[in-house]
Amino acid sequence: MARSWQGRVLCGVLGAVALLNGGCVAVVAGAAAAGGAGGYAYYKGKVTRTYVANLDDVFAATKTALGELGMSLVSQEKTTSGGTIQTKAGSDPVQITFDVQPGKLPADRSLTVVGVRVATFGDEALSNRILDQMSAHLVPTATTPPPLPAPGGVTLARPVETPPPPLAK
Repeated sequence: MARSWQGRVLCGVLGAVALLNGGCVAVVAGAAAAGGAGGYAYYKGKVTRTYVANLDDVFAATKTALGELGMSLVSQEKTTSGGTIQTKAGSDPVQITFDVQPGKLPADRSLTVVGVRVATFGDEALSNRILDQMSAHLVPTATTPPPLPAPGGVTLARPVETPPPPLAK
């Protein structure tokens, strides 16, 4: 089996060299560009969003959101570090992935990155609709801490507003 694999690689390399030597550089470059464009389209097809919530909460919110959208579960898998849910939107397969990222400090909460891919190359509008429906079931968290009190216990006075200027005639 290993010899067969090596033979295929050797044939592929020799074929590429023959095309290059035969003046078919444009064909090889065009094929490489097409492959790169297809790879980029596949990469852009996955819409991700990060939630400041644990995996169990995000997983439950996802299942609730899918039920509200009328999308049935095809399969689901969950581990301590992430998971996947497979469903369908009409005839298109939908894959939802979960990736848990621990906080950088012990006091930080973990993050759950959710990725939604519809079919092969994605549907951004539908992916965002699923993510928005999930967000409705997660408790929003403050993104900025409350302001610190002024140093030395000084209370800052509220600025005085001036009356509006008289109207020009």
